[in-house]
Amino acid sequence: MAIKLYNPRTKAFANFTAPDSGDLPLSDLLQLNILIELRLLAEFMAADSADTPDDLRTDIVSNL
Repeated sequence: MAIKLYNPRTKAFANFTAPDSGDLPLSDLLQLNILIELRLLAEFMAADSADTPDDLRTDIVSNL
């Protein structure tokens, strides 16, 4: 799973890749969950379909 994130300190984009073990530090895990929820809200508000938030969340996470 690689996600492109913006680092405001360096003012550059960086690729975030989870370690092979799948264990993330709690701070990274919280940030990743916040990003997923923000994307979920944006897509849910813009969607004209009957998808539930849970369906959209599943789609977002499976496409990471």
